[in-house]
Parts: sequence; C-alpha cells; structure tokens
Amino acid sequence: MFAPRLLDFQKTKYARFMNHRVPAHKRYQPTEYEHAANCATHALWIIPSILGSSNLYFLSDDDWEAISAWIYGLGLCGLFVVSTVFHTISWKKSHLRTVEHCLHMSDRMVIYFFIAASYAPWLNLRELGPWASHMRWLVWIMASVGTVYVFFFHERYKLVELLCYVIMGFFPALVVLSMPNTEGIWELVTGGVFYCLGMVFFKSDGRIPFAHAIWHLFVAFGAGTHYYAIWRFKCKKGVSGPGPVSVPLPKCSQATSNQVSNKKFIFMEMSDPSKHFGSTVCPLEATGAQVLCLSRGHVFG
Repeated sequence: MFAPRLLDFQKTKYARFMNHRVPAHKRYQPTEYEHAANCATHALWIIPSILGSSNLYFLSDDDWEAISAWIYGLGLCGLFVVSTVFHTISWKKSHLRTVEHCLHMSDRMVIYFFIAASYAPWLNLRELGPWASHMRWLVWIMASVGTVYVFFFHERYKLVELLCYVIMGFFPALVVLSMPNTEGIWELVTGGVFYCLGMVFFKSDGRIPFAHAIWHLFVAFGAGTHYYAIWRFKCKKGVSGPGPVSVPLPKCSQATSNQVSNKKFIFMEMSDPSKHFGSTVCPLEATGAQVLCLSRGHVFG
C-alpha cells in the first residue's frame, strides 16, 4: 500500500534476499539474510545509546533534568535492546513460539514508550502554555493505550497499528512546535521526516529486500537527530548559564564590612561567579551593577 509497484523486487535478481509477501493478518517470515540484518541494524546502536544517555544525565543541572534524561535514556536504550533481543530469538530460537510471541509484542509496545520518552525533554524542560502542559501526562496515557491495543489486537489490524504510531508521533509535536523557544525545532522536524520515510519500508516486507532492516536504519537516524537536538540544547545551556541575568564581570575585590554597609547590592545565589549567575533572591536596584557574592565575599563593581 505504501510502496509503489515500481519498488516491487520479486521479479528481480534480488528476490532471493526476501520471501513472498503474506496476508495482512499474518506475520512475514524473513530470510536468513534479512534476519541477520534485522539484528545488526539495531544491535549496533545499543552501546552508543547507553553512552549518549549517560552523557545527558551527567549534563543535568537539577533533579528535573536528571529525571528527564533517565526517561529519555530508558526509552532510547529499551527500543534498541528489545528489538535486538526479539530479532535474535526470532532468528535463532524460532521454535520457542511463546517466547517469540511475547517478545514480538514487547517490540511493538516499546515503540509507544519510546515515542513518549523522546518528547520528555521537550515537554518537561521547556515553557508550556496552560493547555499545552497537559501533554506531559497525556503522551503517557497514549502510550499506555497503545500498549493495551497491542496486547489485545497484536498483528490483527496492522494499518490501525501504524496509524496509532503516526498519531502519537505527531500529536505532541504540535505542542512542541508552538513553544516560544524554537531552539532545536529543525532537528525535531528532521528526525520526524526520517521516521516518516522509514514507514515506507516498515510495511514493505516481501516487496523490498531488507525492508525491515532499512526501517531500522531510518529509526536510528531519526533517534540520532533528536538526540543531537537535546544534547546541543544542553551544551549551549551549560555554556551560557541558566537564568536571564547578564551582568559584565569587572575586577573582583574583597568586600570589607564598610563597603557592604555603604552600597546597594544585587544579592544572587552562586557558587562560582566567574561561571554563571543563579536565580535572583532580592532584585534591588544597584549602582554600577554592583554584585555581592555571598559565598565568596566578593564585590563586583
């Protein structure tokens, strides 16, 4: 349906790399070549996803960012791990029908949670409107509904299943695109384009050789693009420092008791004034942008 007839390779020399298509209610059986490709194309990204997720966690500045990094990392790593385990069992231990069936269901379920986890940094760490803020929990309800659907209707209505993935992928994106902070939006859109292009191959088993493995690659490219957007945002945030306050730093001199008592100061919480400014505690008007560092006893101004 999604792949045009001109992409049908059944009558070409590449037909030996794939089996014939199956009816919509049945599962496609890959060839040995396709089994190997299905395993490799997601196993390759397990270690990078673990390292990348750990990197985001260590870049976190507070508990909320750390939680978002954990959620995103678990979704990212879980996708590649579950997919690799399922395809390996399906290839080498296909006689374990019950185990294979459960893993296949898990492979489909984890996609919903991966989509929800992918939006966690965007929805949790950026400013949202009063209505848009509901998407933070609504996306997890959608993931739960998708999981229940897979449990009861696995492999019965494949087109409905695909539409569920598409709706869940695009619905939260509408909220993200409406955010005042548009940084990283182009990377988010580019990642979405990778996923959409990959869907052409997701439902082309038996028509295009290695179709499912190609789908895996598009998923990896999309996930990598989204990761880059989050990582880039975190790094730039770390360089520029949190908070909207921007005060030039003149020479620092030790504050005496007379200086402190005779001047007006902007009191700010900070551990190292040479790196960044934290939140303003008492926004008093100061002459010459004089700043008192409570932790160091330094006066700037």
